[in-house]
Amino acid sequence: TGNHSKVVPVTRIESRDLQPGPVAKKARELYWEWAHSTSAA
Repeated sequence: TGNHSKVVPVTRIESRDLQPGPVAKKARELYWEWAHSTSAA
């Protein structure tokens, strides 16, 4: 499995399109920071 879509922003709710915001960006940054700091078992 890959890590490409572990953290993705919500970009649509029903018929309403949304843009990724600062919370999604921060969540993705934090995930990648954590993922790169741990080693695979």
